[in-house]
Amino acid sequence: MTDFECPQRTQALGIANFGALDKKLMSRGSLKTTPAALGMLAICLLLLASTISAQTRYAVKDLGALRAAGHSSTGLAINNFGQVAGISTVDDIGIFQHGFLYSDGKMTEIGPSTGDDNFDHPYTTIFANGINDLGQVVGASFLYDPNGTCCNRTIAFLYRNGKFTDLGSLGGTFGSAMAVNDLGQVTGQYSIAGDSASHAFLYSGGKMRDLGTLPGFANSIGMGINILGQVVGYAYTGDPFDGMRAFLYSNGKMKDLGVLPGFTNSKAYAINNLGQITGGSFSNFDPDTGQSGHVFLYSSGKMRDLGAFMDAESFGTSINDLGEIVGVGAGSFLYTPRTGMIDLNSLLPTDSVFAYINSAYAINDAGQITGNAWTPQFGLHAFILSPKKH
Repeated sequence: MTDFECPQRTQALGIANFGALDKKLMSRGSLKTTPAALGMLAICLLLLASTISAQTRYAVKDLGALRAAGHSSTGLAINNFGQVAGISTVDDIGIFQHGFLYSDGKMTEIGPSTGDDNFDHPYTTIFANGINDLGQVVGASFLYDPNGTCCNRTIAFLYRNGKFTDLGSLGGTFGSAMAVNDLGQVTGQYSIAGDSASHAFLYSGGKMRDLGTLPGFANSIGMGINILGQVVGYAYTGDPFDGMRAFLYSNGKMKDLGVLPGFTNSKAYAINNLGQITGGSFSNFDPDTGQSGHVFLYSSGKMRDLGAFMDAESFGTSINDLGEIVGVGAGSFLYTPRTGMIDLNSLLPTDSVFAYINSAYAINDAGQITGNAWTPQFGLHAFILSPKKH
């Protein structure tokens, strides 16, 4: 790797991306020597981060909605080419939703129009939860009965070029795919035989593997996956406050990431290609102490407390390869190693069509952010908030 060169952040702010950096490493066989590859990647990212001036100006784009402008939409994932996967309501009362892929200025519906009985159904709701740099989208199809009651079953899928691929199951009837890496590996959750519990899975090479769960927890869900196939998520008992614990699945083992001091539960939502993890650690809300939940950054075996945004229960929902985090609390925030937490609403241009940003769910390596924001005219719409090039 003596001829390795770091890509410029100015390229990332255009179209080129750090996903390309991953591919460059892979093309040279660096994944066979993981420490060297990640070490070089870390050095490059630190050098690039040190040369970046404050991103004080942003542009925001309203992605619209499927079928009618008055319908709501939410961006759930964004890749390094600025393509967004998400959901939009498709009926006037907001019950049914279909996935979408936003690319090249156009929102394309990911809905029941394939002729496949698993997806071509008038009462189907489809969530598009994740997207990789190849434009592959993963999510879940919820099959309602004719009375509109959810759900006969749910299916974890991968979608590419207008075609759905059913990822299989762990023996049960309820599943959802949450994230996909650039190798096409997928994580999510599926119920086991008898639907007595649900486990995190890793889909790779056409097969779905049960990742199990942590000791003392009946269930688990995979929420994020990086280029090395490392999966993060959380294990839980079923009672939302009776026990949740963030985990990292790597090299065939599921590791309990613990909790922040003073808290009893934790969830991991995302992992970047350097193995940095974000999520939240929380307890039952205590009105006497005001304790609710804090964002964490897990790196090099340690969980760091990033605090709570506006003193409300907060979670990091996405982290890019520069260690920049977006998440939700009393509103939405951007965390950077240099600035700490920033209110995303402070980054909206003065001429924005949005009154405020409601939720931020994903950030790519160019610093582009997606989620949903409020428009006075149409309600909640998906957006892309992009740092302007200097």
